[in-house]
Amino acid sequence: MIRYPQCNSILGRLRTHGAVYICPSGKVPAQRNRAIQENIGRKLTFISKGLIVELASSNKTLNFINLAKDWDILADNTFTEESGLDTRNMATEPIIMIADETLAVQAQLGEALGKGISLVSAMNQDQLDYWLDEPARMPDLLLLDQGFVGQQMVRFCKNWKQDPLTRGIGLLVMGPDDDDLEIGALAAGAEGYLRKPLNSKLCRLRIDQLLANRAEVKRLEALSVTDGLTGIANRRYFDDFILAEWRRAQREGGNVGMIMVDIDHFKAFNDHYGHVEGDKCLKRIAQILKEQAQRPRDLVARFGGEEFALVLPSIHFEGMKVVAERIQNAIAEAAIPHEASDTCPVVTVSMGLAWAEPKPEDHITTLIEAADEALYSAKSAGRARYSEPVDLASIRSLMTN
Repeated sequence: MIRYPQCNSILGRLRTHGAVYICPSGKVPAQRNRAIQENIGRKLTFISKGLIVELASSNKTLNFINLAKDWDILADNTFTEESGLDTRNMATEPIIMIADETLAVQAQLGEALGKGISLVSAMNQDQLDYWLDEPARMPDLLLLDQGFVGQQMVRFCKNWKQDPLTRGIGLLVMGPDDDDLEIGALAAGAEGYLRKPLNSKLCRLRIDQLLANRAEVKRLEALSVTDGLTGIANRRYFDDFILAEWRRAQREGGNVGMIMVDIDHFKAFNDHYGHVEGDKCLKRIAQILKEQAQRPRDLVARFGGEEFALVLPSIHFEGMKVVAERIQNAIAEAAIPHEASDTCPVVTVSMGLAWAEPKPEDHITTLIEAADEALYSAKSAGRARYSEPVDLASIRSLMTN
């Protein structure tokens, strides 16, 4: 447990601005929920596993303990309405993450930013990593203390701007009044540098300006990486995303799965029903695929024409067939008529499954080519089916023997 025996003003700031620094490990009794609501009166955001924070004042102690692990699977990582806390505006308010070990800085920024912004705190590297581990938890802006990542500041900033999951998120570095440190942060990719001690008004102005700029950039980027017809990711985003996940798996010893999906006899569908109905079919299949790729980091993209691709990071080898089966069943239930098909009177798909635990020397094209070959096998076997998952380790073994 971490105890902060600060004065009542800290609780007052938290009560006013909703900046809370805590995390889950058990259940919250109903009376504890009421106590939280009475003392804070605003939504709470939880960011780390196993951390318990106690905020104490001279006349009262507010304990945040045994918070349910289940909260971290919620889309917005907040208490639901059942807890009596207001979360209705979470989706529309920009989320700012403050990575700083000093509670006084966290409170000052909370007071400077005021209402209309959701603040999330990370007070150590583990908390920051936990929050950024899932796309659903990504903030709109990260305020990072220069000393927070130690000697890795330049590497952190460069990785932040190269990773497709974070490069669209604003990055402001906070640090000492030092020209060399500011130049280093900006050269590494930070969009601004806030000198300590912080000037609250200047912080607010720079953050507001950055948020406005990022909102416009996000709007334009969304257009550039979205397939105009289906509304899912386009090939450009697929290429960036799968490469980033491949490199992540190489660094962390993880894995990546890919499913290549092709609509059977789609040319015949277009010839029989016309291109307008063909476009409707593509949009419906894209929607079904997106519904079946259920984890936050899963990606569905239009690969080209009537081909789609699913990228499934950190999935068990056996889980590949589970996802493929789910897709097959969902498309069968949709029962989109296809009188011109030689396979079935309704639309069907063929799928090629490939999976890898990439080694440092492996190239991403190996996975894509394996999925494409597996798709060809499924189509050659009669269509309306998925292939057996191909483990790239087996291909690597054949190539070395």
